[in-house]
Amino acid sequence: MASFDSVLALVSHYVDESRRTSSERGVRGRSSSSSSCVFVDRHGRDGEPVVLSTPYRARPTSLRHLCRLAINTALDGRPVDRLCLVPSLRNYLQLHPFRI
Repeated sequence: MASFDSVLALVSHYVDESRRTSSERGVRGRSSSSSSCVFVDRHGRDGEPVVLSTPYRARPTSLRHLCRLAINTALDGRPVDRLCLVPSLRNYLQLHPFRI
């Protein structure tokens, strides 16, 4: 079983997994019994397949956060330190190293 250092890392993993299984089936955002993303109840029994697409947001995401997400997605896990950026921008990118 996978382990994660934060809740966002866990959610990121399952969003990526949902996208992977959806694209393999050719259906985006729909669940089926063949999905590998299944939540398990507290008794260890399999639940219904769940597809995670995007997190719920009560208000629109800021442009600067969307830019940060785009940069983190383009970096694909590579460290921000390797980019030639001013320290304040590098610190901002490192505050939220996730793609969701």
